[in-house]
Amino acid sequence: LHIWNAPQANLNRSYIMPIERDGMMVVPQLGAIPLAGTTLAQATRLIQSRLSSLLKHFDMHLSIARLRTIKVYVVGEAVRPGAYEVSSLASASHALYAACGPAKSGSLRHIKVIRDGKTLTELDFYQFFLNGDRSQDVHLRSGDTLLVPPIGPVAAIGGPVKRPAIYELFPGTSLRALVELAGGLSPTADRKRCQIYRIEAGQQRVIVDVDLKQPTDPALFDGDFVRVNGVSTQIENAVILAGAVRNPGPYEFHPGMRLKDLLTSDQILPESYMDRAELLRTDPVTFEVVVRPFSPKELFQAKEDNFELQRLDKIFLTTQMKGPRS
Repeated sequence: LHIWNAPQANLNRSYIMPIERDGMMVVPQLGAIPLAGTTLAQATRLIQSRLSSLLKHFDMHLSIARLRTIKVYVVGEAVRPGAYEVSSLASASHALYAACGPAKSGSLRHIKVIRDGKTLTELDFYQFFLNGDRSQDVHLRSGDTLLVPPIGPVAAIGGPVKRPAIYELFPGTSLRALVELAGGLSPTADRKRCQIYRIEAGQQRVIVDVDLKQPTDPALFDGDFVRVNGVSTQIENAVILAGAVRNPGPYEFHPGMRLKDLLTSDQILPESYMDRAELLRTDPVTFEVVVRPFSPKELFQAKEDNFELQRLDKIFLTTQMKGPRS
């Protein structure tokens, strides 16, 4: 504690004072100040309040010279259970980190802090790891015990979600709650086709189809696997230009589109064969491919019908055949 600009010269100095086991800090001329369980900011305000009762003008600064350690215990399904010396300012997450976290068989959602033989609180570390919420991360005292129980019910989620993984569930966790734990759906997710693979009554595997566009939100059970399907890679609103053209590839289709909207004069190459090209049209129901020949030369001379295109039509031009060498 450093005090300056105080009217009493004997108070203008630095003090190094330990906090006793009862949590009291004794400051000359101020007496004992209870600081147990306070933060540095709270301790600063307490001392300022006490000084304000004696002095009208002063400046002060409080800092920590050395932290004492406390012994806590991490037991249960931890990677390295045991007794640990941690800082007196340590919280439950620090002790769990010192023990290398829960083992694969350990829970992250029901970790208990036991003090004086009673459960002080139960921690859900998902809130910390997934949302950064440390409101449940209580500070520890000497002799506290962290109990990591066996892992509870779990469900896995895969497919186009942002965090596919295996998640520990609370009882009654719904499908949408699991999707939220997984960070939500990716843009490529098919919201109309989600499937739950489940072991029913420990005897048989069943599958449950769920439409995520509907308000249906079924509860999940231990061992469920949720598979979110992706949208088809097939482009639905396209027509294709291929072969001996300048820029082959898919193009956007719009209703009323005609042949010359796709096959423009800019697409023609010097080697393009102008007497015959082909339209390949796929029937969307039977998937039968129909070939319709046409003449690009007559098309540009307005002698060929500039017919209307359909979705998924493909226009194919070939190259001119070279004559025999002499």
